[in-house]
Amino acid sequence: MEPLGVAIVGIGNWSGMHAAALKKGNLLKLVTCYTRNEEKAKKFAVQNNCAYDQSYEDVLKRKDVDAIILTTPHTTHPDLAIKAANAGKNLLIEKPLANTVEECKKMIAAFEGAGLVMSVCQDRRWMGYHRKMKEMITQGLLGRHIFAEGNFFNPSGMNITPDKWRWYKSESPGGPLAYLGVHMIDTLRFLVDPSVEEVTGTLDKMVIKAEIFDIALLNLKFGNGSYGFTASVFTAPRDVYVNIYGTGMNLYAGEKTGLFSQKAGTEARERVDFPDIDPVQKEEEDFALSVLEKRKPEVDGYEGMNNVAVVEAAVKSAKEGRPVKVKEVMG
Repeated sequence: MEPLGVAIVGIGNWSGMHAAALKKGNLLKLVTCYTRNEEKAKKFAVQNNCAYDQSYEDVLKRKDVDAIILTTPHTTHPDLAIKAANAGKNLLIEKPLANTVEECKKMIAAFEGAGLVMSVCQDRRWMGYHRKMKEMITQGLLGRHIFAEGNFFNPSGMNITPDKWRWYKSESPGGPLAYLGVHMIDTLRFLVDPSVEEVTGTLDKMVIKAEIFDIALLNLKFGNGSYGFTASVFTAPRDVYVNIYGTGMNLYAGEKTGLFSQKAGTEARERVDFPDIDPVQKEEEDFALSVLEKRKPEVDGYEGMNNVAVVEAAVKSAKEGRPVKVKEVMG
């Protein structure tokens, strides 16, 4: 099977992660790259043994490019994605899919109309411990779902300066929700219930000087009746963890601790083994197979839009000081 030719568009932190993961697989081959800074593109091309192009239009004209991996600022997503669809290119796009549900709908329509695949990068759901948690939940080991929490702390907000696009509220109306919180929203939807019905959000700026908020706290009500909470904090030392609580068992997963279970009737936590997975490679592989097998990717445009809807509902809730039904922003 010949690998699909790929172009990485947007050179930054995540472009390097994708390029490294591409080298581990055999379904996708990096052909070219593009970013507005030509020197940056040249350096990336040399490091990753690929070509570079002088414009996005040049990338889209290439016959050897079957798909785009898009790692550009959020506000550019709708325009660049729709251009890719119009050029007949499949798309793997970094989260969030867009800043609004309305933009997501237009992007989904473009790819559906063209008969192409659009998949959203939500790498944390592919983590080995999250896949194991899902397996245990599906087996019914947790009993009745009661509560779930997913929290992401990262100090990178302290280093944002006005020359960075992340500084501006127009790029991220929900502050850390677009960078950290959307990971936790997607992970909880994956583990607990795809349907979030209601969101109560608190957004604040406590430390940083940038326009955006630096803390986001969300209370969630799921369609299956259980509840959830996420904290996204841009100003504290890094820590990422997801805990799921049920009548039969609790599960505790952390980036620094691994995975533990606690059965009902005991105070003891037991370590749980989980597969060692490169989540970026796994999401790239799922994307490639969805193109080759002409099937829906795990995180398609609708999944991406549902995550954006929770973010949009949280921003609306914080602004209006009330709980917001997700269907209010879905239109």
